Amino acid sequence: MSISKRKPLHFKALSLVLSIMLAFYFLMNLNISNVDAAVSGTPGTPLLTHDNTDNDGNYTITMNMWWGNNGTSWKLFENDSLVYTGALTDGSPNAQTASKTFSNMPAGTYTYKCNLINSYGTTSSATISVNVNGGGGVVASGIKISGVDAAEEVLQLTVPQGTSDYTLIVTGVNSPSITLSTNNSSVASYQIVNGTTLRINGLKAGRASLKIKEATSNKVRYVGIRVRNADGNLPGFPDYLSMGSVSEDSTADLDFWKDYGSGLTNKRMDIRYIYLNGGPENGWKTWSDVNGGRAISFIRESKKLGMIPFFVYYNIPDGSESYDLDKQHIESDSYMKAYFTDLKFALDIIYQEGGDETVGIILEPDFLGYMMQNSGKQPNEIVARTSAAYSAGILSAESDPVFPDTLEGLVKAINYIINKYAPNAYFGWQFNLWASPGITVGVPSTGLMRLTDTMGIANGRSAIVSEAKEICKYYMNAGVTSYGADFVSIDKYGLDAGISSPSNPSKSTWFWNLDHWNNYLLFNKTLHQESQLPVILWQIPVGHINSSLCANPYNNGIFPDLDNANQRYEDSAPDFFLGNTFATSGPRFNYFSTNQGNDSKLTVSGNNITWGSHAKEAVDAGIISILFGAGVGNSTDGVGSPPTDSYWWITRIQSYFNNPALLSGSQPIETVEAPSFSPAGGTYTSAQTVSISCATSGATIRYTTNGSEPTAASTQYTAPIRVSSTTTIKAKAFKSGINDSATASAAYTINNGYPAWAPNTAYSVGAIVSYNGSSYRCRQAHTSLTGWEPSNVPALWELN
Repeated sequence: MSISKRKPLHFKALSLVLSIMLAFYFLMNLNISNVDAAVSGTPGTPLLTHDNTDNDGNYTITMNMWWGNNGTSWKLFENDSLVYTGALTDGSPNAQTASKTFSNMPAGTYTYKCNLINSYGTTSSATISVNVNGGGGVVASGIKISGVDAAEEVLQLTVPQGTSDYTLIVTGVNSPSITLSTNNSSVASYQIVNGTTLRINGLKAGRASLKIKEATSNKVRYVGIRVRNADGNLPGFPDYLSMGSVSEDSTADLDFWKDYGSGLTNKRMDIRYIYLNGGPENGWKTWSDVNGGRAISFIRESKKLGMIPFFVYYNIPDGSESYDLDKQHIESDSYMKAYFTDLKFALDIIYQEGGDETVGIILEPDFLGYMMQNSGKQPNEIVARTSAAYSAGILSAESDPVFPDTLEGLVKAINYIINKYAPNAYFGWQFNLWASPGITVGVPSTGLMRLTDTMGIANGRSAIVSEAKEICKYYMNAGVTSYGADFVSIDKYGLDAGISSPSNPSKSTWFWNLDHWNNYLLFNKTLHQESQLPVILWQIPVGHINSSLCANPYNNGIFPDLDNANQRYEDSAPDFFLGNTFATSGPRFNYFSTNQGNDSKLTVSGNNITWGSHAKEAVDAGIISILFGAGVGNSTDGVGSPPTDSYWWITRIQSYFNNPALLSGSQPIETVEAPSFSPAGGTYTSAQTVSISCATSGATIRYTTNGSEPTAASTQYTAPIRVSSTTTIKAKAFKSGINDSATASAAYTINNGYPAWAPNTAYSVGAIVSYNGSSYRCRQAHTSLTGWEPSNVPALWELN
């Protein structure tokens, strides 16, 4: 009996042990087979918030999922682009949170959404917006212009000529003490009336920057001032030989420009430029927290500074440059696909941020020069994967021209894409003095500009003209003047000439005397005449000839010499264009006083040599702007706090602005002609196809069909318009950099031949009537009411 009683107990214990073991085995295998142990479906809905309470450029985006299935990762999107991916720990069904911090964001509006992800799927959040008023981590100024500022402080005020009043509100200050200063008093004057009214008196068309400062709170605001032409149109390029400078958005450079002094210590400038380079993969657009922030910030800061922003778009090479590298890249379908995508990205920024403001683009320095010098082929014989623009979705073979896979096709496609996507862009290609391998004359090792040293003035300059024509012919065969290109551009050399033989400059390739500089003007004049486009000089050195006797307003003495070491090299470029008197002797005296060309602007008194300003001569050669700046890192730098030339160059620029060289009749004077319609308008018995054209080459046509005045933001005309009712089409032609734009309009009425609708009339199903230029089909038999029926009973009629 005892044995029989103990036996059942033994089996129960064994059964319990087996059950525990099986449960443990099941749980272990469950964990192995399903890593999301607690997750049973797609994640719960995430919610985004931000802490951008002061609207500065520093904030945190936080994701919260309050209850439900957790995610194992999350992705954050800014303006629909992925900017962050992070891993998460599953703690379902508890709440889940994560965050991403942003710093130094430029002014603007940013949208954010996120995806919460696990093995079952993805759940997206709603979109939130973050407004940043002050870029680069700078809090909005706190000085509001009433009636102009909204959620953000405007970067630029556009005013008519004459008087305009604005009310200023300083946050937290009841009785503000406001002072004003500007970098360009020639276009507008300013005053504070009754303590808080900003009165701007527009004097003439142009741009400036206004610094508004409140004394008690020390708040400061910079805002661009743009004065319209007398006819109300926006200002284009200045009507004088304009000046520009290389410039980063660094603190040192921006502080330099914001030093609005008086007289020769001022920092007025017409244009500033920056490089968009580094290639389409890891280049310029990745060099900031915001994708493309380098370009976005540059346009915004330029507007505030009253300057036209220019970009040197330089991405056919990437980390380095050479003929072989450029050739390799343009023959690569994958590289060119990335290139065209990058170009479109830059153009979108230029159009969105620039708006109705001119934004300049200098295209691909050295690229065409390498091709001409080394390929031995014409542009239509050199392979370039232009087709990548179509596979990248930037161009369509159905709606855009089809450009061939050649160098010529590539250049023309780039021009077309710029004209299509950024009509506010003012663009041109860069030429090289050294591009020709010597077609008409052997080019010496000292370069084309020094042919007169051995051939004499007459023969040397004749040879320079011949070679310049050959260079221009090659570039034009490549298509540089196609699809609305606005200018041609040429540099001098990327490094100041004092890097080589400063004690005896006759042995230096780039340390030019007056004869050489006048040869350079002749070269530019030939480019201008052959291309029929104005010329913009770019990357002109800022170093000057030593022992300058120009007055130094910063110490009431004279400027120190450059020691011809890193970032302090001499050059003769600004001496030639801006003028300088300098003392010298020995080989330097003999060289810099050379004047085989009988230049009347050279005078000598003892050891002092004076080169007068050649700004007017530059204008006569077809040059409309000179962009100065260091070409490489160890060049002399005219910008910064302080600049490495001790302010010599910027002082000479301010002196030039006292009497700038007006653009003359040697420049093509271009106005935008009014668009024309075909047909010219009228009454038609069926739907009408309308075409619009403009005789001004490179003009962009914008149009409306509601009778309103077209603007630069109106629909762009790219194909015929189909008119099906009474329509007044207004069209306006725009061309960046030209002061005028013109409007035309035409009215189209369609008389379709059907009887006019009438009240108190019996209509059967299918009857067709006309009303207000359109035709309608009866849907229900009825006797018509008083008043147009679709307004009261839409079901009675349908548009035919």
